[in-house]
Amino acid sequence: MLQTEHPNGNPNGGGKTPIEREFEQSQTYKVIQNVGDKVVHGLNQAGITGDKVSRGINEAAKELNRAIGSLNRSFNGRAAQNGAYRAPGQVPPQGPQQNAQARRTGGYAQPGPYAQAQPNPARRIDFPFYGAYYGQSALPLRPDDLVYLESPVLEGCTAYDYETESEIPAYNLAEAAGRDPYALFLSGSKSLLVLENPEAETDRELILFRDSFGSSLAPLLLEGYARVTLVDIRYISPALLDRFISFADQDVLFLYSTSVLNSSETIK
Repeated sequence: MLQTEHPNGNPNGGGKTPIEREFEQSQTYKVIQNVGDKVVHGLNQAGITGDKVSRGINEAAKELNRAIGSLNRSFNGRAAQNGAYRAPGQVPPQGPQQNAQARRTGGYAQPGPYAQAQPNPARRIDFPFYGAYYGQSALPLRPDDLVYLESPVLEGCTAYDYETESEIPAYNLAEAAGRDPYALFLSGSKSLLVLENPEAETDRELILFRDSFGSSLAPLLLEGYARVTLVDIRYISPALLDRFISFADQDVLFLYSTSVLNSSETIK
C-alpha cells in the first residue's frame, strides 16, 4: 500500500533548522499534506502500486516537458530576433505593409525560415481576454492575448465528451467569441474527456487529473500518446471513475493550479 512520507524523513523534527520546523507548522504545509493524503488514498483504492505511480509520473513529466519546450520554441529563439515571428502583445516594428499583413494573419507576421520549421505554429484570438477574475478586481486592467497552437496531430485528433456523449473539437473557435473565450480549449470545464490520436506511433496512454488550466495544455500532450483521458474531480466523484476508466499501466499526471492546491476542499 502507498503511504505518504514526511518530507524530511523524521516526523519528530530531529536535525531540522528553525525555518524547516516553522514551515511544518504553516498552513501551506498542511494543505500539501492533505492533498497528498487524498491522492494516495485514491490510488490505494484503485489498487495502483507505488512502482506504477512512479513510472507513470516520470513518463508523463517527460511529455509535459516536451510540450512546454514546444511552447517556448513558439515564442522565443531566433524568430523573435530576426523579426519572423511576433510574440503575443509585442508591437511589430515594421511599417504599414507589414502591419497589414499581420492583421490578415491573425496578428502575427508571416513566417520566415525559422517559423516555417515550427511544428506548432501559434495563432492569436482576435478578441480581448480578461480572465475569470477581471470583474472581481474592479481595476482597468489591460486584456491578455489568448493564443493556441496548431499541428497536424491536433487537426487529426478526436475528443469525446462523456457529459454530452458526443465528440467535440480540441479548439472550439466559436467559444472564443463568447462570454468565456478560454472555453475555446476543449469547450470549457468538463468532468471527463478522452482525446485520441489516430496517427500515434505508440500505444501509450495518459490519465490526466486536472483543473481548467489543463484544458489548454492537454491537447499538446497528444503528440506523445495514443489516448489522453482528462479527469476533473471537482465535477465527478473519484468513486465513479472505475465505471469509465480501467487503470492498467497508463501514465498518470496530476496537473493543478496553485489556487486549487491551496483550496484542497475542491479536490474530493
